[in-house]
Amino acid sequence: MAATAIPGPCSCRAVPRPCRRRVLFVGAERPDEFAIAERLACQGHDVAVVNPRETAAAREYRDGGGRFIQARVEDLPVRLGPFHVICENYPYPFPSALSYASTRAYALPRLARLAIGGRWVVFSENPRLAATLAAVARREAAVQRGFRLRFAELSPVLAPRSAYLRRRTRYRLIFQRVR
Repeated sequence: MAATAIPGPCSCRAVPRPCRRRVLFVGAERPDEFAIAERLACQGHDVAVVNPRETAAAREYRDGGGRFIQARVEDLPVRLGPFHVICENYPYPFPSALSYASTRAYALPRLARLAIGGRWVVFSENPRLAATLAAVARREAAVQRGFRLRFAELSPVLAPRSAYLRRRTRYRLIFQRVR
């Protein structure tokens, strides 16, 4: 697979060495996304890629020995976690209508799968999704107590490549479990 360097937390630089980390990539579909997972696995990390949709790149990754699971995050067996890093670039489809309730239902299963000190890194082009995820962090008592949120607006140059809408701003949210 040809590897494309992707800046930011959802790249090989996001996972510290030499400690072995459990890494979950959510929604990977393209060869460049699987190349990152493959590099991390080659460095000794325990990497799983999950997506309800199986693409040709996913089959190639699995056929090459990578762990691809065709499922939703909510349906993953508990034994796979907890994870030190969960990477999710440009989630799609977005939680229905981006309501608070649907975004909460989308976020909480991911947060529940993080190890203490673990990070869920989300990149989005959608300002409503970014704002609604930030609202979940502010409003939910369990999230306030157990997680720290770092929110940033970025130039597309500083974010992973996207096959979706072309907007001038990307949003990076990093939820870190503190307890």
